[in-house]
Amino acid sequence: TYIDASDPDTNLSQLMHSLQTAEAVRKKYPGEKYDWYHLTGLIHDMGKFLGAVYGEKQWCVVGDTFPVGCRFSEKIEFSKFF
Repeated sequence: TYIDASDPDTNLSQLMHSLQTAEAVRKKYPGEKYDWYHLTGLIHDMGKFLGAVYGEKQWCVVGDTFPVGCRFSEKIEFSKFF
């Protein structure tokens, strides 16, 4: 079981979160026309699974707080919005 400690929105495992997301997308956009979107909901956090499989530290594979694993420089214009 892999739980993303950096995600304050859920305490679910990544598998349950992925299934929940895919189901929510399927309910909102039913039908075969949107099968690609249903799949996208299912695999949107696949990198986190791969990180767990290959033994990466969590900060290497999650990005909810800082997308590249580190704080953006305050020298960047409008950095407060990142």
